[in-house]
Amino acid sequence: MLLLLVLFLTFNSCSKDSDIFYESISEEIDDNIGGGNSGEGGQEQPDGSGDDSANKDDVISSELKAFPTAYGAGAYATGGRGGNVYHVTNLNNSGEGSFRWALGQPRPATIVFDVSGTIELTSWLTVTGRDLTIAGQTAPVGGITITTTNYSRFLFDEVENIIIRYIRIRMKDSPSVALDVYGNRGVARNLMFDHMSISYGGLQAFVIRGNESRYVTFQKGLIAESKTGALFGDSQDHHFSQDNSFINNLFYNVSHRLPNSGSNGRVDHINNVIQNWKFRLSFVNGDIKLNQINNYYCAGGRNSLGTGQKNVNALNSWHDNQIYTAGNIVDKGLFPDPDADNRQLWVEFDAGVQTDYAPASEFVDTPYEILGPPMPIKTAREAYEEIVNNPDVGANASLNGNGTIVYSPDANDREYLEVVAGGEGSYEPYTTGNNGSDRSFYFEQRYINFLGGISSNPINSRSYDYDTDFDGMPDVWERSKFGDLSRNGKEDHDGDGYSDLEEFLNLVDVD
Repeated sequence: MLLLLVLFLTFNSCSKDSDIFYESISEEIDDNIGGGNSGEGGQEQPDGSGDDSANKDDVISSELKAFPTAYGAGAYATGGRGGNVYHVTNLNNSGEGSFRWALGQPRPATIVFDVSGTIELTSWLTVTGRDLTIAGQTAPVGGITITTTNYSRFLFDEVENIIIRYIRIRMKDSPSVALDVYGNRGVARNLMFDHMSISYGGLQAFVIRGNESRYVTFQKGLIAESKTGALFGDSQDHHFSQDNSFINNLFYNVSHRLPNSGSNGRVDHINNVIQNWKFRLSFVNGDIKLNQINNYYCAGGRNSLGTGQKNVNALNSWHDNQIYTAGNIVDKGLFPDPDADNRQLWVEFDAGVQTDYAPASEFVDTPYEILGPPMPIKTAREAYEEIVNNPDVGANASLNGNGTIVYSPDANDREYLEVVAGGEGSYEPYTTGNNGSDRSFYFEQRYINFLGGISSNPINSRSYDYDTDFDGMPDVWERSKFGDLSRNGKEDHDGDGYSDLEEFLNLVDVD
């Protein structure tokens, strides 16, 4: 993909619980794993077994990132580059060929998927270790969804150098965090989360915290219908978290924490679109150095920002906040001018009584250098219009055997995007709480349909001759690219730094 560089602008369990307790007052107002074609075929595309027009991606990279469209502080994660390949061949909770089994194999490793559908975890799945790529884009049409219950959880603990792409996490009747990155006993560092779809989070959709949570990017995600959105960093031990990027994401019907960041260092919130929030937008803690740039806030059903701007961003002025805020928009005429003084979108947080604007001393006039490599930054309106007209968020794509891309968001994401595309004032009413009767999505047809669709039977499966040498590269593409099947995927034939397997995986980034 040729990138137009439009503009360079150069968060321990107790901590989290205390933050949750603190906020709940103002608003009511965890089996360790270490690591050293059949189905609904209407949309399934052929693997390309008779197609010589494979997508070869002959562009040589000028700089080496996790993948060509990786940005932010986690952009230089290498994941499982040059390591082993493990195929997920079933949707079972455990056993050979399962996702759990693949995560337990030696590292470095890349996990690819030969089936699509929903993996229902019946016990905790804790990902530990380093040097891992989870390539959800390799699944057939239908993609990979992970679901958990009150008795299970999907958790990352003590992880470093991880790339995870094109995976959905949709909770099932659970009060837990949907995706919890918990470096409490070690680190959570050099992590890239790309094109994730997360919904039905009981507490939060996404949390990252621990002894060192650093160099993390969460980009192009779609977070929906969760009690709260995202916590970046510990709420009290702010020195644990810094150099984190939250960029180009969509929040849909999430009440608050959009996101929250606790840090004594650098954080970027850039080009996010927030649809129909309830309480606050972002709440920051610590001596944070934040870029809050060109985000678009869709007011949805609200017609005001509340008394004293209550329902905007909040900070505690006893910290040494150093916030650069510019280019942001709230639609419905609530804050329409991105060039206006964006400090008006920040208030002093005081146990829910948010009536005072944050003092000028909490802000800086010059943007910080963007974390990670130079990235194209859209205006807030451009970010919104892209979501409306050409959305590229969530787990929305699969690769065919010839390297071409199938756009394949699931029914949930399609419905979310349709509401946003309805334009200013378009919204779905919702309620959120700690149990089913308080959560309106429990009674929605799409949630009922999601539950009814959970099965260990794949939606689609790769054919037996899709990748006969099990190197992660489909035979059709490998022959077209290299002439035969002699390469193992670990090497770098063109010297651009990406392994041959990554050359295939990165085709999901090619227009």
